[in-house]
Amino acid sequence: MKDGYGKEVHNEVVRTIMEIVEHNANVGYVTLELWNFEEKRNATMEEATNVMLKIWKDVVAMKNEPKRLDCEQLKIQLK
Repeated sequence: MKDGYGKEVHNEVVRTIMEIVEHNANVGYVTLELWNFEEKRNATMEEATNVMLKIWKDVVAMKNEPKRLDCEQLKIQLK
């Protein structure tokens, strides 16, 4: 496979097979994992917590953000 498709493809296939063996894919259920795509590895709980806190802060900021109303929206609200 290395010769036909290259070392990078071979390494990804090997990594995938190792993950399947590690999670015992014969059982037939899905195992959810947190994943760090930048470093191609499982994410730590600390990383996941930091991401969730950032998302939460962004959502809160969006909710508290003052909204601008154009004339049409203002007319509708005044009726």
